Amino acid sequence: MTSPRLFLAVAVWCAPAAAFAGPRDDLLRLVPDDYTFCLVVQNIREHAKADGQSSFLKGLAESPLVKGYQNTPEAEKLRTAFESILKDLGITPEQLRDDLLGDAVVFAYRKGPPGNEAKEDGLILVHARDGKLLARVVERVNDLQTKGGELKAVEPVAGKDGEYFRRVKSDKQQPAEFYALRGNRLVFSGSEALLQSALAKLATPGDGEPFVARRMQQLGVSDCPVSFLVNPRAFDADLADSAKTGKDAERAFLKEFAGYWKAVDGVALFLNFAPSLELGLAVHARKADLPGPARRFFAEAGKRSPLWDRVPEDALFALVGRFHAESMTAMLGSFLTEQDRRKVLDGVARMSKTFFKPDDLGPVTRGFGPDVGFWVTKPDAASHTWCPQALLAVKLADGPDGRKAELAALKGLDFLARLASLSEKDLSVFEEQQGAVPVTGLTSAGLFPPGFRPCFASKGGYLLVAGSPETIARFEPPKDPPTDAPEVTVLRISVTAWRDYMKAHRHGLVEYLAKVHHTDRAALNPQIDALLPLLDGLDQIEIVQRAGPDRVSLVLRLKDHRK
Repeated sequence: MTSPRLFLAVAVWCAPAAAFAGPRDDLLRLVPDDYTFCLVVQNIREHAKADGQSSFLKGLAESPLVKGYQNTPEAEKLRTAFESILKDLGITPEQLRDDLLGDAVVFAYRKGPPGNEAKEDGLILVHARDGKLLARVVERVNDLQTKGGELKAVEPVAGKDGEYFRRVKSDKQQPAEFYALRGNRLVFSGSEALLQSALAKLATPGDGEPFVARRMQQLGVSDCPVSFLVNPRAFDADLADSAKTGKDAERAFLKEFAGYWKAVDGVALFLNFAPSLELGLAVHARKADLPGPARRFFAEAGKRSPLWDRVPEDALFALVGRFHAESMTAMLGSFLTEQDRRKVLDGVARMSKTFFKPDDLGPVTRGFGPDVGFWVTKPDAASHTWCPQALLAVKLADGPDGRKAELAALKGLDFLARLASLSEKDLSVFEEQQGAVPVTGLTSAGLFPPGFRPCFASKGGYLLVAGSPETIARFEPPKDPPTDAPEVTVLRISVTAWRDYMKAHRHGLVEYLAKVHHTDRAALNPQIDALLPLLDGLDQIEIVQRAGPDRVSLVLRLKDHRK
């Protein structure tokens, strides 16, 4: 027999999640399936605790920028107005956050049908921890608005599913509003029919997972404290109407866009507070219904590039991804008319004819990528320069296509370097040999900062453009293949490395910037001083891509120190 302690342990472990989803789903089942937008705020009470542990947010609050705003007349007016509202309602900020809004709040909006937009409606739903406090605050709001002349009366209505209230405005041109209190739940709407529909759902037992909660699960935002959902189906009719009008180019774009749009079942913007501060966009789409080039492009973009293994952990900036050029070109071209597509191709052919034959445009396009990376690192201590080092690496395909792309790129870069040296007398072209790798670049003692000698080369199946020959020499071409991963980093900024860099090289950087911009370095230092406190407590900034079943999310993440 299973030990009762096991059941108790599982119950305790699951309790926070159950309590978390319970109030939210209790409200979400009242939202109509044909919503247009839906804002879901949940579990703010607990997330506020995690927010208080963020050293970045604490540093931001203490920064001169924020403190300066707090001392402005506008901020004082806002603070006074907020305090006045709380005083009138007879509650504290903690009661507002924890007892009224801490469980779940839902705002749902439904647009009117095409040609009858005035029939829009919406719901405001609140699940409060303290039902008595909620009722008292609602009564207080009604009393204040009645005394202030905004409301003429608050009338009880005996509905089929219980009593609700009609808020009659003093201005006869303003429509009435309706609300109902059911225990610790508030249901509010400007539409009596929508309120009655919500109350009817409340009067019957819930039947499975609510539609909006299921959509949140598909989008991967079920646990997010703040989610803003968009229902693509609400815009299908508008998109179809727009595709019937406009010029040929507009119709071509909208026709192709409709093919993508119909494959999308849900879109969400979301905000997370823990374990790191995150702001993201999630899209749930049926990948099988996307056009072929789009499926190929997103499949490649969802893999982790082996170039990340070459990016130092303390890189100041890194942008690495997999961009399948051929499928991306096909995707973009499908949004154009045949005439416009031909114009673009002819223009590209004219600009590139110096470097390769027009018939080689396709092979050259296929020869680049899909692995592409650009990163910036701190200068070596031994280099005695403040100038960071940068590297752009582009994978060259195996076979004839990659060879044509390599030759076209090297020819083009060499042409640009020599053209620059002819245009500027202080620039000169240099060439050096690193084993079997020829390196070509530009040098100038007067124009470039110390240690900066831009150059290019082809090495180990990668086209490289770097800030110095030493950077190319240090690059080791990765041999591992790309890998599937639930989360793939696209961009990474090491704030810690930037702080270290500014401490070590601030003087040289300021001297150079002052020289370039013809300004006094004393004017630059205060600007840097104002920026640095904003970075206190922040370790890293990332943009990552998360993948799931028929889902892709793009997330901005701020990593900071947590207690």
